[in-house]
Amino acid sequence: MSLYLLAERIQKHAFIGTGAWYYLIINCSKVPFSAYLGLFPTTTLTMSLILAPVVLIGAALGRVLIKRINQIWFERFTLAATAVAAVSLLIP
Repeated sequence: MSLYLLAERIQKHAFIGTGAWYYLIINCSKVPFSAYLGLFPTTTLTMSLILAPVVLIGAALGRVLIKRINQIWFERFTLAATAVAAVSLLIP
């Protein structure tokens, strides 16, 4: 996803928004199947509720940081993070 959006030369705000919507749709489509398999124990749901404010703080911090970072550095960081993620998938 990241490589595709980088190749399309999408601006950083659109990049983040598109990625957010993409992963929201993908993850929401998995919820019914995961619930049916019993993958949501009470402890997981409790921890999710406790950590929800941390997610909101992270989103607010991300909005501030994305305004300050240069488009070129954003693309370089995204490419580096993608490379690290790819290598981590190859190493057992």
